[in-house]
Amino acid sequence: MGFHVYDTETKDFNEILTAEALSKKVYDTLNYYQKRCEMLAKANQELMDNALARADAQLKREIETLKERLSLCVTELASKKELNAYNAFVDEHQRCRSFSKHFQCQIPYVIQYGAGVGMISKVRCPICGEERDITDTEVW
Repeated sequence: MGFHVYDTETKDFNEILTAEALSKKVYDTLNYYQKRCEMLAKANQELMDNALARADAQLKREIETLKERLSLCVTELASKKELNAYNAFVDEHQRCRSFSKHFQCQIPYVIQYGAGVGMISKVRCPICGEERDITDTEVW
């Protein structure tokens, strides 16, 4: 007794197989698709790993840029008193950062300008717009 097998290429029942031959053909087909699935899963994992590595590298570069910007702001402060006032302002505006979706704009920045005798330092929150004078006139 044989089984008629439908050939998808010729679109005809042109092959008659025994149960054993049909079973082997089904097994071989399943084995082929299993290996294909494993290969695709591995390729997908490699793509994901590469994408994550690229995203990670990009985020690290962005963090370094932000650290550099922050360090420029903080190192230009004239005294420990100004630095403490800056840090207090940043802590007070932590709530602003939690509502913002744009990470790059979340760090309060320092505005400085000359006053003839020394530098006036103001810190401004880019989220809510509050500005505070943190100038330490004792260092003038």
